[in-house]
Amino acid sequence: MENDADGIILTFINLLTAQLQIEEIFSFDEVRYLLPILIKMIQTGELTFKSDFDFKFKDAVEFIKNDMGEKSVELLKPENADNGDKQEIANIIFALLFILYKNQRAKFDHLCGKLDEKNSAEILQLLKRLDNFDRLSPIPFTSILNNSSNNLFSTNNSNFQIFSSQNQKDKLEEISKYKVKSAELEAKYNQIESINFKLNEQLGNAQNEFIDLENKYENLKQADNEKQGSIELLNIQLREITDELETCRYNNSQLQRELKSLNERHSRAFQKSANDLKSKEDEVKLLYIRLDALVKQITEKDSSENKLKFMEQQIANQLGTIGELRSGLEQALDRANFAETELIKYKRIHNNNINIQNSTNSQTDSDNSISLHDDLNSCKITENLSHLNNSFDHQIASQSDDFAKLKTRLELLQYEKRELENENKEFCLKFKELNNSQSKNILEKAKEIERFKQECESNQNELKRMQQKEINLIEKNKIIEELYICGNFTLKYI
Repeated sequence: MENDADGIILTFINLLTAQLQIEEIFSFDEVRYLLPILIKMIQTGELTFKSDFDFKFKDAVEFIKNDMGEKSVELLKPENADNGDKQEIANIIFALLFILYKNQRAKFDHLCGKLDEKNSAEILQLLKRLDNFDRLSPIPFTSILNNSSNNLFSTNNSNFQIFSSQNQKDKLEEISKYKVKSAELEAKYNQIESINFKLNEQLGNAQNEFIDLENKYENLKQADNEKQGSIELLNIQLREITDELETCRYNNSQLQRELKSLNERHSRAFQKSANDLKSKEDEVKLLYIRLDALVKQITEKDSSENKLKFMEQQIANQLGTIGELRSGLEQALDRANFAETELIKYKRIHNNNINIQNSTNSQTDSDNSISLHDDLNSCKITENLSHLNNSFDHQIASQSDDFAKLKTRLELLQYEKRELENENKEFCLKFKELNNSQSKNILEKAKEIERFKQECESNQNELKRMQQKEINLIEKNKIIEELYICGNFTLKYI
């Protein structure tokens, strides 16, 4: 027979089974599977189911050791509890109840409130005795439980009498032990009576419902006969829907293939457009580089134009100088021609004088009447003629030198003029070629850029059109899938 302390512990455990609405336990052999629930309630404060069929008493002792200390649980033997030792099982449960008492006091007091005063006082007395022990030394759980069984009725109580003999004590203990049982059985009987009343009430309701169900059955049977015709019609519609569904499946597969091919074409076109765009971007970069070069060439062209204007100014200045030299040369030629004419005149006079002198000399012997005055005149004329010849020779020589210098300078200026004209012609040709090439390149690049923009716009339009077509195909595919799901639902319903 289990002692009173063990009975109180079982009574407390049965409070848990009552709240969990499971069967009452009558022995510690059945308490193993309640230990995970009790540990969870200690941890969370909530009484809920927790099933762990692999749970051992060793696991419970580890939990107790973590809370109370390793030294205090040295006397607990979980291996004996696993082998069915009821005293060891009671010791482990007693330790868990103590931890619940310390950690979840509100929950513990709530459960103790459901016990009668005697059992509540006794379990509190057991826990307080355990609380008085030092945690740094082994706690004798067995001694506490066994001693409490012998001393539970040592104090005076207004509800019980103290008997002097040992037999009377045993009877009183037996009575007190089964008093709890009778109270529990009475409560259970009242509960069963209440359940029986509810069951009788439910039985009457069930009989009424059965009659109603019979009436409904007849009505449903009649409605079923009416629906048989509808079922035949639905079967015909089902076959039509099935045929349509097969057609939709075929169309769906076709559309899936088209969508796949369209996606492939779309991806290829997109890749091609991306590659073209990249190449065009490279071309645009090259165009910008060429444009910079053209701007540089145009800048050089402006400087060349300034240089050309400067050269033209130089040519104009040289032409003015050549004109002045020509004018001076013409004046020199006029003076030379005048001097030459004067020289011819003087030579003619000189020749005439010579002829006269010769005729005079020939007449000297015959004519002695020539005067000294004539001789002097003749000598003076000869001297003047000689001086005039010398001056004319000197003047002609100097004019010849000036004329030669002017001629040489004129030839040099004409050579420089020809060189400048040739350079000017070459520069003009190069300038025209540069203008033509630049204009042509700019026009070509502008046309190419415009063509590239048109290609980009066409590619974007094509991409939008393909995306719209893809969206339409996806929507069409969704509609087919909805029809397919609707057909399956109709088949299941039928």
